[in-house]
Amino acid sequence: DVKINPPKEFDGNRDDTLEFLTDCENFINTLGTTKFDTDTKKIAWTLSYLKGGSAGPWKISFIEGHPTGYRTWTEFKNKFKEVFGTIDHEAKNRLALINLRQGNTSADDHIVKFRTLIARSGINDNVSQTTLFQTSLNDALRAKIYSHDPLPTTIEEWYNKASTLDHQWQFANSMKSGSSFRSSRPTRDTKVRAVNLNFAERQKYIKEGRCFRCDKIGHR
Repeated sequence: DVKINPPKEFDGNRDDTLEFLTDCENFINTLGTTKFDTDTKKIAWTLSYLKGGSAGPWKISFIEGHPTGYRTWTEFKNKFKEVFGTIDHEAKNRLALINLRQGNTSADDHIVKFRTLIARSGINDNVSQTTLFQTSLNDALRAKIYSHDPLPTTIEEWYNKASTLDHQWQFANSMKSGSSFRSSRPTRDTKVRAVNLNFAERQKYIKEGRCFRCDKIGHR
């Protein structure tokens, strides 16, 4: 059987709100009706992970305020988001997405950061996601993607194309650096060649009109 980890305890930190709810939903949906066959069980189980910080006192208040039952799971989630500020949190992440730029990071690292912000921003439509991602890329990488036909259409295609082209660029750049390194290795000093020649060899060079520096005939 596949083992699904339960969520971490939640202390009311707004930066963790969306992740906590997502982990709860994932755990509940995986086990389904075998364990969570009522909304009351879903809510009670989720409340058990609220400890410390501002979440602990809110849990106590919520339980005491619902002596006859917890109503629906959807209502609970909406109330939870309202109290622990996912709306403000989403706005914060949307702003971070607008200002996000790749800079000197690799495409893969940039994609991880972009994915994280997108997941926390509440932006779900493909057009908005791809537009923001294109804007966040370096000019050179974005231009490289635009030069390929057909253009990516989904956000996943944009991720894959950006990663692939960035890997190709890094590989080509490493090869170029290696070639440059090899060509810059010190060559044999031409003056040493003449010094190392014996008398007979030097006489032969002179007779043939051969250059002591490059071994070619016609100049000395």
